Amino acid sequence: MVSQGASSLDSITALWPEILEKTKKMNYALYMSLRMSAPIKLVNETLTIGFLYQLQKNKLENIDSTKLFKGILTELTGNRLEIESVIDQNLNDNDFKNANGNNGVSVSNKTLDDSVNEIANVFDGEVVN
Repeated sequence: MVSQGASSLDSITALWPEILEKTKKMNYALYMSLRMSAPIKLVNETLTIGFLYQLQKNKLENIDSTKLFKGILTELTGNRLEIESVIDQNLNDNDFKNANGNNGVSVSNKTLDDSVNEIANVFDGEVVN
């Protein structure tokens, strides 16, 4: 579903599961990062996406990922949006929607720590406490 003129944060948030699903099909590693993020602000055609962890934020800030994600946003919202990513420690797992539109980082009984470890593995990294 393309929502022409999706120009409010509420409309972007409503489209977020579809945005994640499209991203998942095109770049799974980027999807893994974005599924632990949330759109938190839309001002002057700049969408701010909040992340809990720097690892996920860095993935979106990769030039190829940014280009791909901007294209997905344009396709699904009908608007050319700029992207800003920030660390937002006020977010929690209930703020995240997966590609199915469910709240939380997963549909299973995974914890947030399990999901972080899963993402770290996708990037051949490790979680340092």
